[in-house]
Amino acid sequence: MRVAIVHSEYADGALSGENVTVEQQVDLLREAGHEVYVEVRTTLVERHRPAYVPRTAWRVASGRGGAPSAALADFAPDVVHLHNLFPNFGNDWLDGWDGPVVATLHNFRYGCANGLLLRDGKPCTDCLTGSSRAAVEHRCYRGSVAATLPLAVATRGGFAHAPVIQRADRLVALAPHAREVFVRFGAPERRIDVVPHGIAPRHGEWTPGSAPPRFIAVGRLSPEKGFDRLLRDWPAGYRLDIVGDGGEAGALRRISSADVRFLGARDQSWRDEASGYTALVAPGVAWEAAVPRVAIEAWEAGLPVVAFDGGGAGAGVRSTGAGITYQDAASLAAALTSVVEAGDRLRAHARATYEASFTPAAWIRAMEATYRAAIEQRATSPVR
Repeated sequence: MRVAIVHSEYADGALSGENVTVEQQVDLLREAGHEVYVEVRTTLVERHRPAYVPRTAWRVASGRGGAPSAALADFAPDVVHLHNLFPNFGNDWLDGWDGPVVATLHNFRYGCANGLLLRDGKPCTDCLTGSSRAAVEHRCYRGSVAATLPLAVATRGGFAHAPVIQRADRLVALAPHAREVFVRFGAPERRIDVVPHGIAPRHGEWTPGSAPPRFIAVGRLSPEKGFDRLLRDWPAGYRLDIVGDGGEAGALRRISSADVRFLGARDQSWRDEASGYTALVAPGVAWEAAVPRVAIEAWEAGLPVVAFDGGGAGAGVRSTGAGITYQDAASLAAALTSVVEAGDRLRAHARATYEASFTPAAWIRAMEATYRAAIEQRATSPVR
């Protein structure tokens, strides 16, 4: 199959992990024998072009400009797979593209200016249940009215009126809980497939083992990741290692106890030592549009996940049983104790969860089925 990938790469920020996901999915498709063309525009490069800021604001607000149509026509794909169009691609070109289109819903940006459905550390759906003017009032994108305004214009009407959601023959939600959110707020249920991330294994066959109780948390040290609340609630006597860096690092160090160590950013190398931990702690508070990659990586290593009940990892834990959720200091302490007492039983279930749903082979099977469905749907009903 000839697959064209269209993706606007973030330079940094809360959603930059999507870049890694797209790169890995391209590799998986090629390894499976598909011919893949990638049309990528990177903010790191694009922002040096003349008048980038006003041109981008116009493109985001209007959907016009930044069309990849010529390159796609040269490649002549069987299917076009959209990841992110924001901020370096428009969407008006989709009206003139006749071929099958699949769009992955990596985040909630088609109806939310910051893409997270999160404001002041709490879930927020004001723009989906009311008016996107709320995003401007609260400066939801980068704390700026000027930066938020184009996104507020683009997201007016929510998911039901988003051009990409309207045009795509198939939509890919990354988790069942994300699909429920999209459908609840207007996305077409019949066109949404759930295709979770497929994470390449880093460990061999899982085997039972014992280690003194210690926990690991991995992520960017920023507000939506919930580390502030985690450290304030962390019970004495349990060791916690934190892998990651970010703007909150200094403040978090000041409120941490002697049981907490900050190991800094380590990319993927933390996975090599994962089996020596009791569980991964995932304190994120945002309604993420996927089970976080770090949770899947933990399950691959045989680690259960202790997750805040309200974030994306918490939804993943509830749906799989591969861990325990918590809400406050008391339930966090109870969850840690329960994980220690469960021992290898819960660790084995964590690994089985990965093998059942989150392997590269599972992703390829599901993605190929979605591509075939998009091609068939476009052939039988070319005009929506």
